[in-house]
Amino acid sequence: NWLGLVAMAACTVFLTPIMIHHLGAVEFGVWVLAGSLLDYYGLLDIGMRAAMFRYVGMFRGSDAREEINRTFSSALFIVSVTAVVVCVVSAAVAYFLPRIMTLRGASPYVFGWLLLLLGFSVAVTFPVRMLATYISAHQRWDLFNAAGTASVLTRAAAIIVVLKLGYGVLAVATATLVVAILSLGQHILFLRVADPRVHVSANLISGKRIGELFGFSVRSLLVSIGDYLRFYSDSAVIAAVLNIALVTPFNVVTRLVECFKSVVIAAGGPVFGSMTELDGGRRQEESRALLLRSTRMLSLLSVLGGVLLLVDGRVLLRIWVGPELSSAYPILAILAAAYTINLALHPLLLILIAKGQHGPLGAWTIAEGLVNIGLSIVLGRSYGLLGIAVGTVVPMLAIK
Repeated sequence: NWLGLVAMAACTVFLTPIMIHHLGAVEFGVWVLAGSLLDYYGLLDIGMRAAMFRYVGMFRGSDAREEINRTFSSALFIVSVTAVVVCVVSAAVAYFLPRIMTLRGASPYVFGWLLLLLGFSVAVTFPVRMLATYISAHQRWDLFNAAGTASVLTRAAAIIVVLKLGYGVLAVATATLVVAILSLGQHILFLRVADPRVHVSANLISGKRIGELFGFSVRSLLVSIGDYLRFYSDSAVIAAVLNIALVTPFNVVTRLVECFKSVVIAAGGPVFGSMTELDGGRRQEESRALLLRSTRMLSLLSVLGGVLLLVDGRVLLRIWVGPELSSAYPILAILAAAYTINLALHPLLLILIAKGQHGPLGAWTIAEGLVNIGLSIVLGRSYGLLGIAVGTVVPMLAIK
């Protein structure tokens, strides 16, 4: 699972300075802002993917073949309808938002088209991610990562070619959409390899199963909302309270933290799959032992990643994006220290979701996200980007 992560991290490392250099701080800031706004569409998808992963893993644990097919057909129907809705919403957002949101130094026309193209890309990724989730639920992490790595590398190559040819941010968005469509076809092929017995049919779409998936999905969604509000609202807050050009240094730091998060979460993916199968087979003692082992492992991994960022973060920023952005190190130090604690507790979240006992966490995480936005606005006006960072980590640590 980490091999796919390495490819993704490498693309992030190489793409970020290239995009900043070719697009400039303002256009890159617009790109980041559009991506941050559209990331909220992913909330419609995350809960359903977690629900399908849990039910497929549970039915694999009890060897219920027909229930697996019923679950997959029902989930695929839901995400297909959601993808169509996202396309319609993207068109509306692309038309209205540039007219009501003022971005100093940025073209409303470019911002509108960027929202539309990236919105369509997000819509295509809904079925792509559902197919990928089904592959990983069968513990075929090799195929899951092979498909994801191919998509990431193709997208990176397409963006570099577009930028080297002298095109701007809209061409980058178009390349992203084309790669997303190609990735859909690739995941369909890999799905057949992961589970040759898979069967999708309209007759297998079950209202009862859709209800079960939605019930689980809503609980997972509420848990995810706080994380989204915490990690993806900062760009909008910075653009509104400070200056859109300041989105760039903050985004560079959060990308490093995102890589840190990904290392730990990638280790937790197979753990979650095993937890759901053990729960489906009612093997509670094995589930308890796995929780203890994974907590030790991910805690050590979190401390390692956090300390590396604290000790070497300034040098890493200077080497990666240049000395002009190494001044963002204090922001990195604050976020790295906080996420070390956050990620050490990741297995506790996994076991709650695997057992379907994560409902009460929803209210806590939403409250955390709302406090994060309010505190970031207040502190950001007085202390700039440092205030934004502190406003992010204080409610997160209180909840954890």
